[in-house]
Amino acid sequence: MADDSTALAVSGFPALAEVCESPDDFLSKLDVGALNLMCACGLPGAEGLDIVKQLAWLDEAARQVDFQTRNNLDGLVRTPAVYNNSPGYFCCNYLLKTLQEVLGVRYNPARVTDSDFQNPLCINPDFSDSRDLFIHGMTDGPGGTCASMPVLYVAVGRRLGYPLSLVEAPGHLFFRWEGSRFNVVERFNVEGAGHGISFYPDDYYLSWPKEWRPSDKAGGWYLKSLSPAEELAAFLFTRGSCLEDNGRTREAVQAFEWASKLLPDDLRYSSQVVKLMRRELQEGFQALQAERQSLEMERMVIEQQQRRLVNDPFRANGPPHPDVCQCTQCRQSRLPARRTPGHMPGCPCPMCKTSPW
Repeated sequence: MADDSTALAVSGFPALAEVCESPDDFLSKLDVGALNLMCACGLPGAEGLDIVKQLAWLDEAARQVDFQTRNNLDGLVRTPAVYNNSPGYFCCNYLLKTLQEVLGVRYNPARVTDSDFQNPLCINPDFSDSRDLFIHGMTDGPGGTCASMPVLYVAVGRRLGYPLSLVEAPGHLFFRWEGSRFNVVERFNVEGAGHGISFYPDDYYLSWPKEWRPSDKAGGWYLKSLSPAEELAAFLFTRGSCLEDNGRTREAVQAFEWASKLLPDDLRYSSQVVKLMRRELQEGFQALQAERQSLEMERMVIEQQQRRLVNDPFRANGPPHPDVCQCTQCRQSRLPARRTPGHMPGCPCPMCKTSPW
């Protein structure tokens, strides 16, 4: 499997490490789709990922969305109430309608029936397949999830100049229209991680998909429009989760460390680093304990063998014979000790060998 740096080099993109170490040099040049795909490189489910091909898909999708939107613009003029008298609602409607109904973007059907993945309270959902987490799962795979579908919508919408931002809620991702179109300034949330489109106010996400914890409220991480650095940190967190579920702990720690470096005040990322490093130390300690027990067992076996040799003059002075050896000397060494009075134990003289004592 090619690592992410190799895959990115082939695509003509900088290595992910380079972007994370010098974000100011790259974030203004790489769109949200490219950053998302870069974070997917090297993960299970992203073998052979061609970023250039994926970005070309996004470009073509934007052209089709633009065509469908312009072709139906008279609907906004004739029946504006259908679109809440909002140019933004109208544009988002045809953005999702085209992507879902024309280009086949959908939620992964296998994940719809996965109770663990759908349960926001599940402690350990399966994040092992990158196609469930990054946008290539929709452009070249079985479908997306709420971790990836909003990213795809934003990537295509921004190509059309739409003022779209990604927004996080605990255990969920959606997007927001925040700006002007046709000289109308608007702000509303868009939910499209299913079939169709929905619009919910911020308060809706205070209890859905799950209740906020006190730390969620105090952290100030949620319900705000993400900056490019925050978007990259979110993708790195997703990358780290995928690596963690595939047992690649050291790489997962690296992803979380990059995210923490981008946002040093965001405890979600630094806490993941601490958690995984603590787990790695614990696993290392357990491995050392197991090795120590193995060495102790080996030492005991060696000592037992040495004691047997000491108590067996023939074996001590001659070549090592296996325990089941049936030669005359070995058979005699296993017989009860016999010796002539005045002779040492184990005396090999003919009298001792035939002595009844």
